[in-house]
Amino acid sequence: MAVQLLLLGLSGVILFNKLRKSIGNFAWGLTVVLLGIFGGILFYVLQADVNAQLVARFLLLVQIVMAISLIIESIYTGLSNYFKPYNKILLYLVSILPLVFLFENKFWGMSYLKEIFEIMISKLTFFAVFFSILTFIYYTIETILLWYAYSTKSYTSDLSHVEIETNYRIIVLIPCMNEELVIKNTVKSLLNTNYENLDIYVIDDASIDNTVQEVQEFQGNKRFHLLQRFQPQAQQGKGEALNWAYKKITDSYIDKGYIFEETLITIIDADSSVATDYFDKVNLVFNSDFELTGLQSKVQVINRNRDTSQDLEFGEIINATQSLRSKTNTVAFGGNGQFCKLSTLYSLHEAPWTTSLVEDFDLSLRLFLSDIYNVRNVQYDDIKIKQTGIYDDTMSLVKQRVRWAQGNIQTFKYIFPIIKSENLEFKQKLELCFTLIKPWLMAIEYVVVIYTGVVLFGTLLLFGLNDAVKSFVIIFALMVLYIFLINVVWAVLYNKNSQEKFRWGHVLSDAYYLTKFLIVLSQIYPQATLRYFRSQNTWDKTKRQA
Repeated sequence: MAVQLLLLGLSGVILFNKLRKSIGNFAWGLTVVLLGIFGGILFYVLQADVNAQLVARFLLLVQIVMAISLIIESIYTGLSNYFKPYNKILLYLVSILPLVFLFENKFWGMSYLKEIFEIMISKLTFFAVFFSILTFIYYTIETILLWYAYSTKSYTSDLSHVEIETNYRIIVLIPCMNEELVIKNTVKSLLNTNYENLDIYVIDDASIDNTVQEVQEFQGNKRFHLLQRFQPQAQQGKGEALNWAYKKITDSYIDKGYIFEETLITIIDADSSVATDYFDKVNLVFNSDFELTGLQSKVQVINRNRDTSQDLEFGEIINATQSLRSKTNTVAFGGNGQFCKLSTLYSLHEAPWTTSLVEDFDLSLRLFLSDIYNVRNVQYDDIKIKQTGIYDDTMSLVKQRVRWAQGNIQTFKYIFPIIKSENLEFKQKLELCFTLIKPWLMAIEYVVVIYTGVVLFGTLLLFGLNDAVKSFVIIFALMVLYIFLINVVWAVLYNKNSQEKFRWGHVLSDAYYLTKFLIVLSQIYPQATLRYFRSQNTWDKTKRQA
């Protein structure tokens, strides 16, 4: 009895401490109420005329509730915070030990609880298996479609017959906040291009470093312009900075009589570089189809070591995704190197960019849903823009991707307008809906994997290595092998496109790094989902790496 009371008290203290950190002073009031109820029940069961078995069962029930609460809290902590993958696994598995201990020593004597838990585990396991099968089918079909789309990529060399009738005026917007490490090289790269009909606007959003000083040397160049924002209006988000610059520039262009239909506006990150013929290729594409509304560049991530996972992701997987979208006419803006006709943006009759964490994708969806006739964007494989990645800083990488994932979740609000839209074709609705649903599927699947691991571990401790555990372990191993083999295919495609000599050693190395990369990023969707429901929409800027 003393041991049970001690365990009960210890688990109660731990649980209360967790609650206090999560919900603040409200936990105090809740605890007082619960302690009152608990004290009353305890006073009753400890009376002399109450048998010892009833007391033991009451204490056991309370301990089970405490143990389950601690498990839920541990899993919630793992889902909502960044930890290294093996630390997360340890957190999830260790959290179940108190419940396993209680089950092994006391629980099976209480037949009614055993039946309840068996039914609950059975139902949850059925859902987990069913959902995993659906996810497997979805992932397989998506991969096959991406490989098909990959083989049909577009190149500007296919446009050699096109005559240049219009030299589009190109407005480059570079939003900056504390970009002293990278902004000078980016502006140099843009000014080194051959394209003359170019206006480069650096938008300084009240930087507190030397960003402004770094670009002062370009002030004499007629293609360069510096726009500065100051507090308290500044630092309200990337979208607000872009809208502010957009308003100033469009007002200026109206005064100058520029033709919006012959003007392109592009967003380029402060850590970018382009080839000298970059804008010439863009101009060629828009001359090939005067009804075109937008273009998304292919993004290349500069590799600093053998870990090519980020470049492989952007250059092959995301690029294939955009190629697939070209079949459904849903090519979306994806950050760096997005081009849109100024006339298209102006036809929105509202500020183009919102406060969404993925203001580029949000803009794409609003364009598709607008009354603008025949919105159509493209991507060409040889129109490339380079940017730096995040290396040797897994926490910053996860933080960046959680922000993107949360932004994608925010765009789910457009799913019903998409379904009801009379302007979109069925294939457009289908692709866009799958894109908006995907973050939710990934978040649920991550929780399913955690649940499966916890149940297997508990089953292993209670019953040993039985047939059920063996079957699940084999299935899990086959799934990991399946994912790795798919990543090998992506690595083969990546290395065939590389300027280096094709080596199988590099293929296996790239597949390993990509698999490791995807495992690390598997935690972003549950984190993003929890942040979304808790209305945590503010983020600190990701620090640049020199």
